[in-house]
Amino acid sequence: MMTSQHSARCDGGRIARLSSPCGFCACVLFGFLVALIVGCGSSGGYTVAPVSGVVTLDSKPLPGVTLVFQPVSAKAGTNPGPGSVGVTGSDGRYTLQTIEPRGKGAVVGKHNVSLSTAEADPNDDRATSGSRELIPVGERKRTFEVPAGGTDKADFALSSK
Repeated sequence: MMTSQHSARCDGGRIARLSSPCGFCACVLFGFLVALIVGCGSSGGYTVAPVSGVVTLDSKPLPGVTLVFQPVSAKAGTNPGPGSVGVTGSDGRYTLQTIEPRGKGAVVGKHNVSLSTAEADPNDDRATSGSRELIPVGERKRTFEVPAGGTDKADFALSSK
């Protein structure tokens, strides 16, 4: 517990007493300025667009598919932005959300896409845990280009044959 005898570093290395109104205000102001300069929730140089679609297996809607979209960096050594995830409903439809920060859609550009129906057991590290995978091995990995304006046609027509 901090008392009036304790200090805290919060203003770029200088010591501000939290017990005084000025010290507290200095800490709050410093935090606000850092957030303003760095930017809260900034996109980090990438653009996010809304993405949704339908997953079918042998022309039938496939419920319970987890789709993971991972953006591919256009330049080596650069961060392409956050991945996105979506889960199909009973009609096979899904809508993507970015993983971090939470938001609707996916980063504009090329993505590696993973599809799976297996539910992993968080307490079991073995790949065989969880429910049976319904998507054939050759259909689980795809690529998709997210357009700048987004799309509601990010459809995946899978085949069991």
